Amino acid sequence: MYNKNVSNAHLDIGPGTGWMLRRVNFPGSSSQVVGLVDLNENSLARSTQRLRRRGVEPTKHLGSVLRELPVDRQYSSVAASLLMHCVPGSWAEKGEAFRHIADATTDDGVFFGGTVLSKDVPHTRLSRGTLRWFNDAGGFHNAEDDLAGLRTALAAAWGEVELEVIGATALWTARVPLRR
Repeated sequence: MYNKNVSNAHLDIGPGTGWMLRRVNFPGSSSQVVGLVDLNENSLARSTQRLRRRGVEPTKHLGSVLRELPVDRQYSSVAASLLMHCVPGSWAEKGEAFRHIADATTDDGVFFGGTVLSKDVPHTRLSRGTLRWFNDAGGFHNAEDDLAGLRTALAAAWGEVELEVIGATALWTARVPLRR
């Protein structure tokens, strides 16, 4: 998904360790504008370190997707990979995050990502137990997350939404940000 959708003006929300950014093939010129948004300063530091090894100096922003994003520009690609199952709240509340992301995306931009669903997708006994453990521990907040809710939340902020489910993971690509 990264290599298909990333642009030279990219915002990564919840970049974790920066593993994907370390491996992505940025298109075209060697000049990239990369922004990072995360609640965790350690994640921002690790992702920055990995990008610097590639000669990319990202702009770091400490913040939450549940609030207006702390960025000063719009990006032509925005990723939130394996983040939404960690965001507290129902799809109605998580949908607010999609609206904030739409506001930070250019009119011709793309928003892509993935999340682990709990409902209406196949799980093994082990994966169900692991989900329960992560939800009980507070690392995940996806006990009620389902595909229909995800589709509705994305469609409220984006004019075009493509969804694909692989196992228990929903992957999306969204275009045409709907402004408030």
